[in-house]
Amino acid sequence: MSCILRNQNTSLMRSLLLATILFSQVPFASSQALPDPQKTAAAEKISGGGNHSLFIRDGTLWASGYNVYGQLGTGNNLNTATPIRVGNASDYVSVSTCSGTSLALRADGTLWGWGFNNHGETGNGSRTAQPAPLRIGKEANWTMAACGQHHSLAIKSDGTLWAWGSNSNGCLGIGPGGNKSTPQQVGNARDWIAVSAGMAHSLALKSDGSIWSWGSNSYGELGIGTTEGQRAPVRVK
Repeated sequence: MSCILRNQNTSLMRSLLLATILFSQVPFASSQALPDPQKTAAAEKISGGGNHSLFIRDGTLWASGYNVYGQLGTGNNLNTATPIRVGNASDYVSVSTCSGTSLALRADGTLWGWGFNNHGETGNGSRTAQPAPLRIGKEANWTMAACGQHHSLAIKSDGTLWAWGSNSNGCLGIGPGGNKSTPQQVGNARDWIAVSAGMAHSLALKSDGSIWSWGSNSYGELGIGTTEGQRAPVRVK
């Protein structure tokens, strides 16, 4: 596909972005074995990180896999081949995972993060790994979130876009500067409706259907017609 996206390619890219975002949203569970699938409702959301997985079932959150950074959210660093429940909450609505960090959204609009946190990926103001979900800020108006390799993106109900974690290659979209351990607003726009985070680049969709990208662009992944990196959102051609 050409880096210069024209009308038909823009529509395709928009569809792919939405599909990626919908697939990457998933919730979790706590310290019990996953119930017999023959006797319970099917999982509602799923997300796979580098070597760990999260599942939402009836609002409860479950996790399995690699756990050296606490990315399963079970309060320890033990790997598990059998899904176990994450905490006691039963109102999880979506999740997103990356290489070693996890994010989850609850029905009350609160956002939670845990796992690998060397760059501030969990968004709670620290730079140490978190083995259990910790609330990100005091806001309760988050509507979606996405995990990149070492950065995170989220949208609030007012349409504003926020980013935190590593700012390598400008992937936070806030211009020059270092890593951020708490959410930082990206620009002033209030019409963002979807986001997706890559290894070191980011994509976002506005309500008018336009796609915007920023961060690393060595291979033309931003879709703007060049291979020059961007530290703020630029509209995809």
